[in-house]
Amino acid sequence: DKAPNPSCPEVLLIKRGERVELISDLELKKENKNITNGLERREIKGIDRVERRLRKKYGDKFSAATLEDMNFKDQVLHFYNAKIIVCAHGACMANLFFCQPETLVIEVNARTAKEKEKSVGSGVFPFFDTICEVLNLNQQKIGSNNGFDLLKYIHSL
Repeated sequence: DKAPNPSCPEVLLIKRGERVELISDLELKKENKNITNGLERREIKGIDRVERRLRKKYGDKFSAATLEDMNFKDQVLHFYNAKIIVCAHGACMANLFFCQPETLVIEVNARTAKEKEKSVGSGVFPFFDTICEVLNLNQQKIGSNNGFDLLKYIHSL
């Protein structure tokens, strides 16, 4: 159904859920030590402040979503109906395939927790850039994850 869904927010902030165990097989765990879903590596600094600012600015047109807690259909509906999406660079951006053309995607290039100087999403693998270009999405990157730049950008919307 391509009709707008009034129960879905126009402004969507993607948050990270709790860390989940990605590999339960004991033999595979020996081979792959990656135990994170990105929570420790990619999160918007000061996300609670960002959420409060968006809620104040957009009211009931805004929602913060944790995709790990949503079923696939709801994820599709939220991305399809959103006009503005704020998220840290990461796997959540695969849902951009469901966005309408001209959706504003504010991608925060988060810093890693362990490597403060290493930027995640710095363009080494620009597949999300390509998705945005092909689907005619308005991708805006916030180059640093200091919270202030993002809040300043939100204020200017």
